[in-house]
Formats: sequence, C-alpha cells, structure tokens
Amino acid sequence: MGEVDTTQIFSIKCFESGMIHLIISLLSYFVNWALQQIPPEADLGDALIDLCLSIIAKAVTLTETDADDELYEKVATAIRSK
Repeated sequence: MGEVDTTQIFSIKCFESGMIHLIISLLSYFVNWALQQIPPEADLGDALIDLCLSIIAKAVTLTETDADDELYEKVATAIRSK
C-alpha cells in the first residue's frame, strides 16, 4: 500500500476550519446587524397591532355577515384610541 500524504489532509482540514470560522463570523455580523434594525418595543408592538388589524379587516371583508364588520370596527376603534 502507498503512503498517505498527511500534509495534504492537514492543509484541507485547516482550510475547512478557516472557512467555517469565516462563515460563522459573517453570520454573527448579519444577525447582530438585523437585531439592531428592530425598532424599540413600543414601535414594534404598534406595527404588530396594525398588521393584525389589517389581516382581520381582510378576513372580515371576505364574510357575508354584518356582525363581524361591526365588531371589527369597534375593536379597531378601541385599539387605536389607546
């Protein structure tokens, strides 16, 4: 049997280790950047409420009853008046 060139195996392992370190560093940077882009909690809560109200408004328009339309209007008015 032929001998195995361990220097090649070692250099491949070092390359893979370096690439993994680079990828983890980049991912860490992007995650930290994305977390800094999130608005303060109050603004985020307001944005989520607006999103939920728009989803509910769309669902209400798809039904044929008036009761849910009236209920939606009362809930949306109450939430927006806080």
